[in-house]
Amino acid sequence: MPWQPLTVPNSLQLGSERTVRDALLAGRALLCSAGLTDPHLESRLLLQHVLQISHAALYAHPEKRLSATESSVFEALITRRARREPYAYLVGAQSWLDFELCVDRNVLIPRPETEQLVQLAVEVLEDGRRATVEWAPVVVDVGTGSGAIAIAVARAFPEASVFATDVSVGALSTAAANVARLAPGRVTLLAGDLLEPIPYRAALLVANLPYIPSGEIGQLEPELRYEPCQALDGGRDGLEAIRALLEEAPLALAPGAHIVLECGHNQARAIEALALSDPRYAAVRIVRDLGSVERFVGLQVCQEGMGH
Repeated sequence: MPWQPLTVPNSLQLGSERTVRDALLAGRALLCSAGLTDPHLESRLLLQHVLQISHAALYAHPEKRLSATESSVFEALITRRARREPYAYLVGAQSWLDFELCVDRNVLIPRPETEQLVQLAVEVLEDGRRATVEWAPVVVDVGTGSGAIAIAVARAFPEASVFATDVSVGALSTAAANVARLAPGRVTLLAGDLLEPIPYRAALLVANLPYIPSGEIGQLEPELRYEPCQALDGGRDGLEAIRALLEEAPLALAPGAHIVLECGHNQARAIEALALSDPRYAAVRIVRDLGSVERFVGLQVCQEGMGH
């Protein structure tokens, strides 16, 4: 079911002949009435985005008058933010790790915790480099969305051949723009479900798949109403996509391959149990995030002919 936009309590109605000061105050008032926690900061950032000026320049000239176009664009953005559309979608970008991604409503906005997922994946690759001469692994990012994980791995580990899959044509379009700008020629994007389109047996699989139980989707914070439901809804228990991936992975990955997954705050033990019940997996490791939540699961596929 498509999300419905929230009702804005008031309209901005900046009109023309408004100054920077007027715009900031009007934007702050509307965002405050919408319940945002830092309306002054968000009003300022959106006005800076519209005017394409720095924080210092904005406050150096509070009497500067906005053009009719600038007033109209700012009013539209503030109104959308008051409806709780995420800031990243309004400006079309999200800073993440050491680069900035283009984002739109085709893709989830990359979260800070997923930066740790990349770190864990790179640690696996570095271990392989130390153990193998001329290590040039195939890496797969399943459900790539904006391409964030695939791009980060490709930038951190140039020896790797990185493939990224997604079922969403819109997501792949957004990812392609990011790859072209941030990792040109380094990531191959493929349309398809899970590992189905991958042409090679990878040494590492990394994935941040949908993991929110269907029954909890309607309870999410308002901003998540704007993100693609397909990328959030993990089915009845939140593990539908992860369960399917674990079933498929040993057939598609190289013997001894590693898998690194991000999951919900209470799902790591269930994923561990799934892997331990499958003789095709040799090892399972749970890693806590910076908030001490069991957020990541590392698995290793058995070498051929080996079980637990």
